[in-house]
Amino acid sequence: MRREPLTVTDPRLAIYINRVADVYDGSQRVGELTVDVETWWTVTGHLWWKRGVSPRETPHWLLSYNDAESHFIDDVVREEEFESTLAEWGASEMRLRGRTLRLRWRDQDQDR
Repeated sequence: MRREPLTVTDPRLAIYINRVADVYDGSQRVGELTVDVETWWTVTGHLWWKRGVSPRETPHWLLSYNDAESHFIDDVVREEEFESTLAEWGASEMRLRGRTLRLRWRDQDQDR
């Protein structure tokens, strides 16, 4: 179950709320990465007694390519990839499908 966070409690995620980065493969700009933070809960219970427990904040990202097909990839950062993903983004990199892409984070004023 997913819901938008009321407030982000993990300070490491605060800088990624509504952020945008230009994505480069070598020197060529290949797309745009958009990141937001969502809260996910584990659903427990049966039928009408279901409830969300154990909230977890996680980045949700969308990579829009510049190509003619205008395709995109989106995903939620899994718990086991959380630390390594934040380290990559902090180093302005993103590993995707065996490639290392370079990120140029836009100023927050440019993101909107």
